[in-house]
Amino acid sequence: MNEQTTKGGVFTFTHPSGTTCVILTDDPRFDPGELVSSAAADDALDFADACLAVGRMWERNERALLRGDLLVSTHRDRRGNDFAILTLPNRSQTWVILVEECKRLCEPGDNRQLC
Repeated sequence: MNEQTTKGGVFTFTHPSGTTCVILTDDPRFDPGELVSSAAADDALDFADACLAVGRMWERNERALLRGDLLVSTHRDRRGNDFAILTLPNRSQTWVILVEECKRLCEPGDNRQLC
């Protein structure tokens, strides 16, 4: 995902294709940070489904949100692609990646911050 703006509980993300999604919230804890997606996810996923999933993931991760843990949720888009949304514990970034990429990230020697 490419461009991002934030203003008072309104998060706007613009995909490199030019498609934009908006996530609205009145919860001050909701801050996805920079929204990043892998090249594979950009190519495979329906962008609207990924944006909806980012908004829903915060509801599914209440305990992790309160404790400051990694937020993780898995989803399937309308094309049948399985993907994961991961928000780092410091809330600086939210990643959209395909499930098979997530499995590779968590192999020994890889980025343990995401596992």
